[in-house]
Amino acid sequence: MKNGIHVQITNPTPTNVGDPVTVTASFVFNFIPLVRPVSLTLSAAQTERYESSAQPIFNATNNVTSAGTCP
Repeated sequence: MKNGIHVQITNPTPTNVGDPVTVTASFVFNFIPLVRPVSLTLSAAQTERYESSAQPIFNATNNVTSAGTCP
């Protein structure tokens, strides 16, 4: 997690071109309304086809650390 943003890739990791891969990003937003502090988790997820023949590298928390190049 960097600067409060958490990005996660589905498990199992994609290995073949055409496999589905889901990336989820979330962020905890803290704001102070008139009565008391409130935090709200904002998140989004997207599923696409895995289009690279390069094997992605993940760390222990399943966050991508290197995935080749992007066109």
